[in-house]
Amino acid sequence: MMVLEPPGELIREIQRKMVAFFWSGQHWIRAAVLFLPVAEGGQGLVDIQSRVKAFRLQSVKRLLYQRDLPWTQLAGGILHRAGGLGYDLQLFWIRLAEVSLSGLTPFYRSLLQVWKTVFEVSRGAGLSGAWIREEPLLYNPLLQTRLLSSSSIRACLLRSGCTKLGHVLQTNGWRSPTELRKVTGLYSPRLVTQLLEEVESVLPGCYRELVVRGGTLDRQAAGAPAPNLTVRLAVQLDQEEETVPGTLFHIPALGRFQEVPRDALYLACVKVAHQAVLKRQRLSHWPGLFGPDFPLRDRWRSLYKPPIEKRSGDLQWRIIHGAIATDRHVAHLNPAVVGQCRFCGQDENLPLAIAVSMPIVTIIYLLTNVAYYVVLDIPSFMASDAVAVTFGNQVLGPMNWIIPIAVAMSCYGGLNASIIAASSLNILTRFLQMVR
Repeated sequence: MMVLEPPGELIREIQRKMVAFFWSGQHWIRAAVLFLPVAEGGQGLVDIQSRVKAFRLQSVKRLLYQRDLPWTQLAGGILHRAGGLGYDLQLFWIRLAEVSLSGLTPFYRSLLQVWKTVFEVSRGAGLSGAWIREEPLLYNPLLQTRLLSSSSIRACLLRSGCTKLGHVLQTNGWRSPTELRKVTGLYSPRLVTQLLEEVESVLPGCYRELVVRGGTLDRQAAGAPAPNLTVRLAVQLDQEEETVPGTLFHIPALGRFQEVPRDALYLACVKVAHQAVLKRQRLSHWPGLFGPDFPLRDRWRSLYKPPIEKRSGDLQWRIIHGAIATDRHVAHLNPAVVGQCRFCGQDENLPLAIAVSMPIVTIIYLLTNVAYYVVLDIPSFMASDAVAVTFGNQVLGPMNWIIPIAVAMSCYGGLNASIIAASSLNILTRFLQMVR
């Protein structure tokens, strides 16, 4: 996955199987939460696609800042083909979304695709004079002018091969207008002069100083490390989302790309890939209950080790995330426990649910018995082995199979309630208590 492009369908199938083991799809906690670290309210499950993207970003870091590696020259030759621009490392600080990536090998195409989808890039102060001649003219955020934004001017510069600042410079300053007409392919003296004035007006101060001073413009960037690039996540947050607290999504401060650790690169890929879900997912109290220093053997993943069945641990995860109210029941037994949800602070509604559900169930049972007496006579009652089945045969006709299925579901529900209730007793085994 570090140097080859794995088949997308294979990666998705492996990911589906991993998620299906830990997440049944029935929770209000979405599957994307699984991929966040425990300290941020997630479970630390590996997102394979994001891991592949993180490998690509590590390759970018080596390409930009470890210029002595044997494969960097080959990589530069391949990147030169992107969009016919003749750029290599410059591709990582121009507006890459506007550049065609045709002509690149699959690996380097994926490298640039990941870069432009995960990060927004800016360059800070202290631009290196070694890169002045290699500074891109096209799609460069530092050189945004009206003429350079024109598609016809860009096409003319591409045809003439004038794509870098060094193409309009000479050793002691700017080229003359006559030379610029030949270099740029623009035959209008007025247009050439205007282009030069616009470029000079937006040129960063350190570059402008070098041009005015001259004498150092013959320095080459070959072998020099890339300029310092500051990166942030490529996510869109409107004003409302920035001011609403309590979600699992927040943007980490990454800073200089050269100093971003490997784990932070992976987490950045996870957040960009799942931002739509994470921005809607409310924050739980999981980080407060089980912080990053909590012993690994006591974390949720230990619940899935034999002999614990998957669904037992699955239920524990739901309880930990507040999907099942429990403290109201425990408060009657332990005065130290308050009858509020530890995740949202609201009163748990378990007593209300019992007070409402019990009369409803009682009324349903009474009406069911009344229905039996209305439809069946006394001899039918005495002769029937299962009154409900006999009732269904007379009332439902060909749909009488509904009655046995409903009875089976009722038995299963009663058994489930018995297990959960019995598991609260201390006299039972620790294994059964984990169901609770």
